Amino acid sequence: MQLITPFRYRSLPWTILYLSMVIPSTLLIRLPWYSLKYLLPAGRPRKSWPFSRALIVSVIRVFCYAIYDTGFQFTTTDPTIAPKDWEKKGWVSVPPASGAIQGEILELARKNKIDTENSISGYWFGERGADGKAGQPAAEGEKVVLYFHSGGYVMGTATDGLATAVVSGLLSIDVLFTRVFSLEYHVAKAAPWDPAAPWPTQLIEGVAGFSYLVSIGFKPHNILLCGDSSGGHMAFAVGHYLVKHPETALGSPGGLLLLSPTMDFTVSSDGPDSSFEKNQATDGLAAIFQSQYTVSSLRGEMSAEEFAADPLCSPGALSATIPKGFFTGMPKTFIHGCDGELALDSVVTFRDRMWEDNDKKQVQYVETANVTHDLLATPWQEPERRELLGDIEVWLQNFEAS
Repeated sequence: MQLITPFRYRSLPWTILYLSMVIPSTLLIRLPWYSLKYLLPAGRPRKSWPFSRALIVSVIRVFCYAIYDTGFQFTTTDPTIAPKDWEKKGWVSVPPASGAIQGEILELARKNKIDTENSISGYWFGERGADGKAGQPAAEGEKVVLYFHSGGYVMGTATDGLATAVVSGLLSIDVLFTRVFSLEYHVAKAAPWDPAAPWPTQLIEGVAGFSYLVSIGFKPHNILLCGDSSGGHMAFAVGHYLVKHPETALGSPGGLLLLSPTMDFTVSSDGPDSSFEKNQATDGLAAIFQSQYTVSSLRGEMSAEEFAADPLCSPGALSATIPKGFFTGMPKTFIHGCDGELALDSVVTFRDRMWEDNDKKQVQYVETANVTHDLLATPWQEPERRELLGDIEVWLQNFEAS
């Protein structure tokens, strides 16, 4: 994997000069060239792709490199601050899960100088109470989704376009649940900015989100953890922690819905036959991995080698040291992979490790052909997105029957 230096043009006037070159060249050169190149199926990354999909993936690639050259502070928010019209938007404050963080996670939090008592927030989607307010107590037997957004742990919000696409897709299924709670957690930062929120900040805040739902009356087994991309990794990590630490008295979630989960930010399976190399043309997010900024931001006081070897940080990495039985006892899990995504190898490795430690009936894997990363978050990938929603609906129906 060829590494890149992130944020080379973050400072003025270099940002302006860089964008003054990239934007016109994209509009006047790249887009016309892509349009001609993709006019016939033979010129597209996949012959089966429609023209629009090939063009969108190429534009995403240009945009991704641009923000990793200049910065993406505009894509984040402070989870401790209420937005304007917060009540109308379904925003609620989430208190810390005091005393719930224990063992090796607490030790790592201390090592990385993390305050485990931070409050965060989240947004309710779906049905509201009789008074029109969001966050009403759980009804008897009500099930709910706790959702973790994507963004490589360094960008994104609980209400950005990708998050709302996933949430609206889940609510459109209209099976099992009528509400989704999207958690607004702290994203990580590293040099050239002031380091902030290293791992396990996000795991700790995910546990706080689970604790909040329990506090308003949801039974633990009625809470489904869901995440896409890095959020899929976060959903697994939170679920794993709750399963392996019954002493927290919070209980374990009823299931995990992991959509294109990024299970190896270090790209340990790099090589000519790896998905990272074979899918360069079908996934526009290479800059995220080539910059290694996510790893730099999350590891804190851990070395890069320690991060790569940690089974919870890198559960799909070939470099991870996996203790025997590490994945045992996990709740019912649905894993989705996209055959055109860069990180597919890590998804498959994670799937195999889950299968090895659990009954295969507990862990369902679906892989969609000819699509790029994070299918449910990309409504422009149809009809495959509708087909995925159908697969999730069937899984949820079986989940309810059990």
